[in-house]
Amino acid sequence: MIEEYLDRIVYLETDGDQAVFAQREKDFHRFPFELEKAVLTYIVEGKPKEMVAFCTAALARSPELRIPIGKTSRNKLRQAKYNAVAGVTLTCRAAIIGGAPEIECYARSDSAIMKIDEADKELTIYRILVETGIAYAQLVEKTKSNSLHPQIVRRCVQYIASHTHQNITLEDLAEGSEYSKEYIAKLFRKHMGISVSDYIQKVRIDEAKELLRQGKTCGEVACILNYTSQSYFIRQFKKQTGVTPKVYLNSSGTGFRAAGISYPMDLPSPEK
Repeated sequence: MIEEYLDRIVYLETDGDQAVFAQREKDFHRFPFELEKAVLTYIVEGKPKEMVAFCTAALARSPELRIPIGKTSRNKLRQAKYNAVAGVTLTCRAAIIGGAPEIECYARSDSAIMKIDEADKELTIYRILVETGIAYAQLVEKTKSNSLHPQIVRRCVQYIASHTHQNITLEDLAEGSEYSKEYIAKLFRKHMGISVSDYIQKVRIDEAKELLRQGKTCGEVACILNYTSQSYFIRQFKKQTGVTPKVYLNSSGTGFRAAGISYPMDLPSPEK
């Protein structure tokens, strides 16, 4: 879909005071604001699969649809970067409105903008933008799911998310609360459907995937996430994902699959 997105882009060649005249003269219409709002609404509501389905349907059902971009630079690559950065900013704010943690949203935004700045191809730039939008929708989805749990469970989830680079014990999770570590462990499993230790591993491996995609080595990831050794990290990674880090990198690719969404086979029917 990202390749087709690129094929739909049309650049306005006029800037400054002549831009409005040129848009009227050439019948140059901006990307419909209602479509933009619809995409951002999927992020606010935490619906990543529905968002992908909606965008896919918009392209498939409207072959004449074009995605105009106003002139913001005389260099097309730099112009694509400006456009993508604006998109990341909007999706970041949509995720915050949806209830996702601000600290995590801003960190993802900074990371995406850094990647955009270093990109040397339009395809790479817009792939980063699409993947970031999906990741924000997933983050909101996860946040909304966690909000249904008891406060102590939500507190544990937040603590684990903030301390993945350190050893985490049940004593840490129980500290400052009125509950025993045994009670917290039992309550956590009841509401999360997984033990505390297994959840910690899952969160760490999810972060490991991102670190690997950023170019970190297995040794570096093991050190960052405080594993006792590189070999132990690889074993845990394979236990969680079914493959080694090397196989994961070779097979995951980019785009929807890397973001955890198979495209388009497992998507629901797009909304009418």
